[in-house]
Amino acid sequence: AGPTGGEGPTGGVGPSGAIGPSGAAGPTGAAGAGANVYEQTQASTTTTTLYTSGTSASTSINSTALFASLEGTSCVAATTTNPGTCDYTVLTAGTVGNFTVTLSSAPGSSNTGTFIVYKNGATTGISCPITGSSATTCSDTTNTATFAVSDKVAVRYQRTAGANFSKTMAFTLDNSVPAAAFEVQLTSPHMVVGSGASASTTTITLTGSAIFSGPTSYFCTVSGSSTSSSSDDRWTVENVSASSFIIRSTAARPFRYVCVGN
Repeated sequence: AGPTGGEGPTGGVGPSGAIGPSGAAGPTGAAGAGANVYEQTQASTTTTTLYTSGTSASTSINSTALFASLEGTSCVAATTTNPGTCDYTVLTAGTVGNFTVTLSSAPGSSNTGTFIVYKNGATTGISCPITGSSATTCSDTTNTATFAVSDKVAVRYQRTAGANFSKTMAFTLDNSVPAAAFEVQLTSPHMVVGSGASASTTTITLTGSAIFSGPTSYFCTVSGSSTSSSSDDRWTVENVSASSFIIRSTAARPFRYVCVGN
């Protein structure tokens, strides 16, 4: 055989082959930022008449300073406090005030009895006197004191003018418990926006995913449209159900609303 001839030119590209199988899925990406909705509760103070003594037996109110129970019992005539047989141990901390004293009858002409709230053996500055032949009560609505759990409290009583007198006694003292502001993040919240035609009373009915979980789980605000609102417009919203609320206005005007809740 003769020698091999030279290499011929490359032929054209053939057709593409079939697509191979998909590769494994990559790792899941980080979650996107969702909308956080919080319900804010403002700071408040709850006032209750927490300290209420029983009505004591008739006891002599004389020149000797004695102590009576402020809460629960009708104990009187203790000669000391902190410790004392009529001491009351505070169970709820708070600010106290609005002290009142009630006697079975008036002290008598020129006679005065003075009543002072004591804490841990010292005066709190809360006090009031009952004087004369007509008054049977007194109150201190100005001075306050702070009570802590385990404080020992009692009422000191003494005749501070005139002659000795014997009466039954009863006391009350208000306890104000402050509550700090706090916020709670709503679970799975959503927002609904919409508008309404001119009417003084309009019922809005929500459908599908716009429906909330209950009538107290959402809040709505209403404003007039940008071309028709007036400074004297007033709107109120009544939540009827999870899917319905009523908008009322002092004037028949178009409005927009925004509701947020879960």
